[in-house]
Amino acid sequence: MFVLQGAARPAAEVRAPRRAGRGLPEERLLELYLSRIDETDVELEVPDWQDPAVAASLIAEDAMARGRNTVYVTGDELVDPALTRFDAMPGVRAVRLHGARNPLRDLVAYHNAQALGVLGFSSYFGATPRIDPADLVVLDAGRMPEGLVGSLFMVRVDRRLQPQAYGELRALLGRPDPGRRGVKVIEPPEWARVAGRAAELLTGLLCGNETQFVWLRLQPFLRDCEVVVRPDDIEIRPPHRMLRALPGYRHAGQRVHLGAASGARAAGEDAGGPERPETAALSPSVRYAVDYLRARFADPDLTLNQVAHAVYVSRYHLSRSFRDQTGQRFIDFVTMLRMNEARFLLRETDTSITDIARAVGYRELSHFQRTFKKRFGMSASGYRAEAQRRELDARSRGRGLSPV
Repeated sequence: MFVLQGAARPAAEVRAPRRAGRGLPEERLLELYLSRIDETDVELEVPDWQDPAVAASLIAEDAMARGRNTVYVTGDELVDPALTRFDAMPGVRAVRLHGARNPLRDLVAYHNAQALGVLGFSSYFGATPRIDPADLVVLDAGRMPEGLVGSLFMVRVDRRLQPQAYGELRALLGRPDPGRRGVKVIEPPEWARVAGRAAELLTGLLCGNETQFVWLRLQPFLRDCEVVVRPDDIEIRPPHRMLRALPGYRHAGQRVHLGAASGARAAGEDAGGPERPETAALSPSVRYAVDYLRARFADPDLTLNQVAHAVYVSRYHLSRSFRDQTGQRFIDFVTMLRMNEARFLLRETDTSITDIARAVGYRELSHFQRTFKKRFGMSASGYRAEAQRRELDARSRGRGLSPV
């Protein structure tokens, strides 16, 4: 969820940044950022054909050269892809702070506390945590899944750990919806009607040493939470805007928001259609499916049945609603994710084409080659050669590239 991009250097080591063009389309975003570098809050629109992780990497590299430490904030499922991109960027090194795959039984893991600029796990849960903020926080706002803040600060009432509170809260919220495998998702308007009563019920339970900080931070946002009721637990997930109330965000020296560009896609967009449907317009099941696919598209065993099971709907319902709401078939969306990732790896790394094919979910090289050529009108080796030629041409002219 949080990737620490770099640490501040001693003043004696600070030097003026060198920004030689690398032929990356995201360099335009770096220039826009530099034109507003004295502002406390900077909003940058990222076209769909550009990668926010690369933009964040360029901004962070510049900040590091100025002696500023930087935190990059994105969703769980995007940490590994972001690290792959950082590793491909010369001169930039990222430190993994959060690998996801954590049940968050203590509500917030140690690395999350550090990334938010709060020193020490025990003090993090105290009423007055110590603050050591980052100089620069870069928020991948355009790609944050709905559960970003919820997974950090959710309140979980477990039937086995808090049986009485679970039973009373379950009675207050009602039974799960039919056909959703015992899961009921309660949106903020419905939850707001009973939030006050729920707060009275839970306050005594959640004011212990381990949860007091979380509960105190959550209360101003309580009416706007989403609630997920399952057979064994109930999760109360706060909205995104709670992130802006956290110490590491409020006390940062500068905040950069990388948002999705509005309106039509920019000229020079990638072939193959939009990479990210507007998730705000999607139903919860399709939105969760899109997030699931972005996280797991490289799994060669990925199936429609697997995703349908993960989002608690039938295979037929997901197939139909996915196409109706995104404008793409399930398999076409997966192929698009795989091909765009392959193109990035071909352009930015020296990894062999065979290894790239495997890395994006293809067991057979021939299948990958056919799919790539059908989508982009050239072979993978031809694409890499063309990208290298354009990079050499750009260097000789001393200016950046158009997107390949």
